[in-house]
Amino acid sequence: MEKPARRPRVVPIEDEIKQSRFADPAEKALVNLIYTTNVFQARTEQLLKSYDLTLQQYNILRILRGQQGRAISLLEVKGRMLDRNPDVSRIVDRMVRKGVVDRQVCPTDRRQADLTITARGLELLGRIDPYIDRGFETLRGLKEADLERLNQLLDRARGGIGLGGGKGTRRVKTSDAHRNGADVTNDSAG
Repeated sequence: MEKPARRPRVVPIEDEIKQSRFADPAEKALVNLIYTTNVFQARTEQLLKSYDLTLQQYNILRILRGQQGRAISLLEVKGRMLDRNPDVSRIVDRMVRKGVVDRQVCPTDRRQADLTITARGLELLGRIDPYIDRGFETLRGLKEADLERLNQLLDRARGGIGLGGGKGTRRVKTSDAHRNGADVTNDSAG
């Protein structure tokens, strides 16, 4: 007889951070989002550290694996990264030294570098994937409709603050920042 799936322990954000009140639901949601992101990120960083990888290096390897053997420019990788780190070139340098990424001069533009994942990089991702998949189980415990709604809400929230940094980026004031007169902005456009 199979045991029923263990339900995750639900701890309200108020209990997690020992804060009983928020200015409004938007502030609570933002604090909850940041806190939850930090929890997932810390656990992922801990796992990747045991493979001598950073989150950025892992992200680059996943982007390259998604290319299915086709080369991709360093600039394109930078544009696809989850963390908009301006120092992607140095990160890639370290990955080339580790033997998980291959870099070639772009044949059509010698100023650009084309990147591919190596067999060693694919093997490394293959060893990490089962552990990352276990992390997804937390979210897979939610109903599919709830996950779809969560994704829609996150897309809307991100679009509303212009995290892309391009046209349409605008200033955003959180309720606390507003009370203190501080702006929370993505860029200086205004």
